Amino acid sequence: MRFTRGELTHEARWVEIFDETKKPAALLTNNFEFIVQDISEIYRLRWAIKSLYKQLKQNFPLHFFYGDSVNAIQIQTCVVLIANLLITVISRSIKRNCAFSQVVTMVRLTLIYYIDFISFM
Repeated sequence: MRFTRGELTHEARWVEIFDETKKPAALLTNNFEFIVQDISEIYRLRWAIKSLYKQLKQNFPLHFFYGDSVNAIQIQTCVVLIANLLITVISRSIKRNCAFSQVVTMVRLTLIYYIDFISFM
């Protein structure tokens, strides 16, 4: 496909992929070198990254930073990623079926107490 607007021209490739439910998804890409399976895998991994980003935004305070330097922002981001990983491990080891946000809330509430969190849940 070729898109033009005035003097600008852009070439793109239309790719249709099918997920597990056999629903088609149409993708528009400018990569002509990858095969359809690679583009499909990149798209699937993109959604995994996007859902992780959404989980981080909803459960951890990254809308403000405690420091102004690059190092402080990197440290806070790394701490949030480590906390997310630890809470993911905890939520998978709990026998109850709880949402991730519920586990984060319970960890926040019980953080100052010395309890066995997994048996508590």
